[in-house]
Amino acid sequence: MIAVTKWEDDLISEKRYNEEKEEDIKLDRFVEFWRKEIAPMTLRHSTQVTYNDLIDRIILPNLGHIYLSKITPTMVQKMINEQAEKGLSKRTVKYPLQVLSSIFSHAIRLGKIRDNPCARVVLPNTEQQKKIELENKKLPKLFNKEDLRIMINAVKDEQLKYQTIFFLALSGGLRRGEILGLKIDDVKDKGVMINEAKNISSERFVTLDDATMKLLRLQKAEIVKISSSLEHNEGWLFIQANGRKMGKGTPRQWLIRLIKQINKKGHDIPVLPIHALRHTNATIMVASGIDIKTASQRLGHSNTTMTMEIYAHMLKEKEESAASALDDYLHEL
Repeated sequence: MIAVTKWEDDLISEKRYNEEKEEDIKLDRFVEFWRKEIAPMTLRHSTQVTYNDLIDRIILPNLGHIYLSKITPTMVQKMINEQAEKGLSKRTVKYPLQVLSSIFSHAIRLGKIRDNPCARVVLPNTEQQKKIELENKKLPKLFNKEDLRIMINAVKDEQLKYQTIFFLALSGGLRRGEILGLKIDDVKDKGVMINEAKNISSERFVTLDDATMKLLRLQKAEIVKISSSLEHNEGWLFIQANGRKMGKGTPRQWLIRLIKQINKKGHDIPVLPIHALRHTNATIMVASGIDIKTASQRLGHSNTTMTMEIYAHMLKEKEESAASALDDYLHEL
């Protein structure tokens, strides 16, 4: 890095820029000056590129419109906290603070401000970041009760294979890969055996309701009927025209098409992937009072902790409902 003290002193006397009052200079204008007159003299080109990315992406959108003398440690702290809440590493969160602090240091040398507001900013600690990240974790995308009512009614007019896939995901909570991995022999009397699973713990038997079992038997019978004429007879329950296993993108494309067709009739169902049916299934189980261990086993999770993390919002609501019910009961005594 180049020593710039004398050079900056010369700027003070030579640049009319310095004659402006502190309160008349906003951060974005000073950054413009910094980019043109200071950065090229003090930073390598690669460092300038990195700094400029952080400036344009984080610093200016948050603070660029504010006068230099009006930027407070609280404002900078808020900006840094927002970065931490995104679940970024402590190092990544610290970087824009370092860049901004460097810019403010030059502003101090040029007489624009007296103090560096970055000096009083505290970086969120790692444990707090993890807690914030967990609290702000996106909730699973779900279909609500009215969405399901409309979709179930529309699914009745779809091809048998799609009806079956729909209810395996909704009623059985099966993953897309598990559904497409089903073979004819996996269909049992009261459910399906999951053999082509995501992991060892996902291998399981899933008991199904009568309506879904009826669809499964019909789908199985249809495949058995045409199996001898297939180019590739590999025993898959859901197939392409040549007998190969149905492609992974097919169920997703079908469901999105179905939802868009429904919405053309004036409805407003969210356009979600087929995995949302699995999330909906899990949420219904939790809301219905099914214990977490049973729900975890049906979903094929490796442990109950995974289930609790994914559906923590529902479990919290159930806990609050339980507390409310207990309170009502005790007050009636």
